[in-house]
Amino acid sequence: GQAKSSEKSEDLLAMVKKLQKAEGSLEPQIEDLINRINELQQDPAKKKASEELGEALALWEALHRELDSLNGEKVHLEEVLSKKQETLRILQLHCHKKESEVQSFSLLVIQLLTAQNKYLSIILRSQVGCQRTAGGPDGPAQGPLGISYAGAAIGPRDRCPGEQQGAAAYRGDAGAGEAGGGGAAAALAAGGSRHPTSERWAPPEPPGGHSRRVRVGRRSGR
Repeated sequence: GQAKSSEKSEDLLAMVKKLQKAEGSLEPQIEDLINRINELQQDPAKKKASEELGEALALWEALHRELDSLNGEKVHLEEVLSKKQETLRILQLHCHKKESEVQSFSLLVIQLLTAQNKYLSIILRSQVGCQRTAGGPDGPAQGPLGISYAGAAIGPRDRCPGEQQGAAAYRGDAGAGEAGGGGAAAALAAGGSRHPTSERWAPPEPPGGHSRRVRVGRRSGR
């Protein structure tokens, strides 16, 4: 039994010596193991970080592509806006032109209506003046020989409407009287209480009758 125990003791001593000899070479191995453990612990974080970095890069590329698309759409919209603004400018010029034409036309219509009203007022004043010249509404409208007092009082250019026929008849009667030697002036020079008269032939009578002359005129008041 003693031999076995001595052998075990020798074996333990040999192992201690080996451990003492190997202690110097274990320290580098231990450090290497620690470094490897640290690397193994950091690998998942690096992997996750690299994955997140890849996702961020992919997102950045997608955003960059979307930005390029938006820039292209912006350029297109700017072109459309420029065309719309040009069309709006042309329409505004057209509207201003039409407004100017409408204003000019309205001014022309107003001028025409003003001239028409002025012309009508002149005619009305002339008619009122003719009535006053003829002696008022109750006075005689015509004198001897069928001549209007208004036509005889005013000039030929200012005669009232409808007086030209009476003036023409007066000129015709006066010419006929001078040709026959028996005008109104001769009758007035001879003196008399009656106004000169103009004689005209009346329409022919039915068969069996006779033609007669009709004296046109008025007796002057005494």
